Amino acid sequence: MRKRLGMVLCVLFVLLLPAAASAAERTPLRVARVPLQIGTYHAPSESVVRGMEEKVSRALHLPLNETMHYADFLPKDAVALALAESQSRDPKEIVREIARRMDAGLVVLPLLTGYESYTRSSWDFMRGRILHSYAAVRVVVYDRRGDRVIDKGASDTYDDEATPRGEVGNMAIECMDTALCRTGLHALLWARKGQGHSAIQEKDR
Repeated sequence: MRKRLGMVLCVLFVLLLPAAASAAERTPLRVARVPLQIGTYHAPSESVVRGMEEKVSRALHLPLNETMHYADFLPKDAVALALAESQSRDPKEIVREIARRMDAGLVVLPLLTGYESYTRSSWDFMRGRILHSYAAVRVVVYDRRGDRVIDKGASDTYDDEATPRGEVGNMAIECMDTALCRTGLHALLWARKGQGHSAIQEKDR
């Protein structure tokens, strides 16, 4: 049993060695992920924010990235500081500015643009109270190669008897998932992995 296990480990080592050597020669793509920006009067709970951020994390997930070094995810505090120092209010310009400040090849900016929920009485006395919910999300992605901005959004409205489907927090999380899918972020990240600045046609240098 130990002999067989040793042989398996040796085979895995031989298979991964060329990949590790290739990773050493690869220039990681520098990715700046901006924390979720909330632009609504009513703020979501911490659990909803975590749920939305988790959707972004999944879209940015690269299997074996720690071994292969496809991408270098820049420190969150540094990205937040770059955002705070931005002179622009336009998300499309903000992502460009962050890319320049942090020398990033890819910038992701998620925004919560709509978030409201309240109940009202129904005109039908046979029904319970009516739940009204509205959630809207916007995701702005900047691919520095070719100076390309991808700006996609998603929204949802619910106006019916109260159900988990109509809870605004759940709607916001699902809207984030939809907006991320519309940007094609995961496919873009996978296509750009390990390209660093060698494949970036920079206009700002």
